Amino acid sequence: MPSPPSPTHDDLYAQLIAALHPSPPVVLEVEILPSSFLPEILHESPAIGVPKSLLAPLYLKARKTFFDHVSLRDSDSYHAALQATAVILLFDPNHLTAANFRKRHLQRFSSKRTGNDYNDQDADSLAEAVQQELRFLASLVTSPLSKHAKSSTLWAQRLWIVQNFFELAMHEHATDEAIQMMNIKYGTRGFWDEELVIVMKAGERHPRNYYGWQYARQLFSFVQSQRSELVERRHWDREMLRDSIGLVHRWCLMHPRDISGWTFMVFLLEQLRNDRCDEGEKRKGAEDEIGISASETKFFARKYEWKGESIEWFLKAMRTLDIDD
Repeated sequence: MPSPPSPTHDDLYAQLIAALHPSPPVVLEVEILPSSFLPEILHESPAIGVPKSLLAPLYLKARKTFFDHVSLRDSDSYHAALQATAVILLFDPNHLTAANFRKRHLQRFSSKRTGNDYNDQDADSLAEAVQQELRFLASLVTSPLSKHAKSSTLWAQRLWIVQNFFELAMHEHATDEAIQMMNIKYGTRGFWDEELVIVMKAGERHPRNYYGWQYARQLFSFVQSQRSELVERRHWDREMLRDSIGLVHRWCLMHPRDISGWTFMVFLLEQLRNDRCDEGEKRKGAEDEIGISASETKFFARKYEWKGESIEWFLKAMRTLDIDD
């Protein structure tokens, strides 16, 4: 019996597009497989496997598709170009033209609003597009890919999306003011926790991931600026800080050589110290979160006789910044 014909590059391109665009309701794990694998797309949600031998041909097809359609005005050409950007960024995570086209896709909704408001249909369409883009970017930066976790373009794209569409996404289009306030209070915290987990996973994929941790710094500052002036805001901010410090500290102790994680840990401790200084509160020694972080790190270093430069820098930074008494 003759074997079935091998899929053409057009067929494989269509399969990859179907898996990547629009982004499914879960974060994907995309992996580049050795060239010894058969030339076919392996897709079992939420995992996608692309043999290395197919990367270049599929990228060239995506690039040609994009530039053939990007200047055309009809809807089919526009969507063909948009789909092609997903494959382009899979091959080259720093392809600015493809990244900027995806930004413009979100900005198209701006021409459909009146003043600062969207109608319900446009708001729903924009919210869906924003969530799909965030999932697509999360899939790239957390997958076992060689360059994506540390791509300055992808992290800048994610920050741009959050800064420009954060309020609309967090409010979930509620019209009742009380519901909006509750969404800000609880939704912001959940969003921050999810983003922090993404950054930590990207840090595992690509150690010393300065771009990822810098995104976390910028996102933290932005989230704090977006919190509404609730009576209990300071309580929630401090609770978020304490939980984040504990989560990041555990990550750092599991990756003691990664100085980028330790520098973010110092950043969080500085925020906690400054917050408490603003209220005139005194440190409480070993019971204070800052003291606990320092003592646990020292205990780790002594227990395992750790001589790594990252932990030594962290402890020195705490003393220099007058964090560790």
